[in-house]
Order: sequence, then C-alpha cells, then structure tokens
Amino acid sequence: MVELNVITAEQLQAALAVQKQGGGLLGEVLAKQGLLSERMARFFSKAQINTQGQIEYSGS
Repeated sequence: MVELNVITAEQLQAALAVQKQGGGLLGEVLAKQGLLSERMARFFSKAQINTQGQIEYSGS
C-alpha cells in the first residue's frame, strides 16, 4: 500500500503498532483509522503482489 501511495510509511508503522496491540487485520485497522475505505480494505485483503510486481486479485 505504501508503494502504491495509498498510505505513507509512517501511517503503516502506526497501524502495525495498533494491530500488534489489538489484533485484527491490517486493512481493518487502516479503515478504522480512516486511512482506507472498507471497500479498499477488502480489496487489499484479497490482493497479492506477484513476482513481477503486478497485483493479482482473487476477489469475487
């Protein structure tokens, strides 16, 4: 998400700290912080970066 300029590295670190304390999925934490919409959080939970650096999405 940082490489895609969706969030900053600082926002990611802060969200990871919250996730470490309270658990849950990173996307959910970011959505609760208002950094991602719930829809975008669901997208990123199903997306992966392949070895060529392309996004692969397994959503329905």
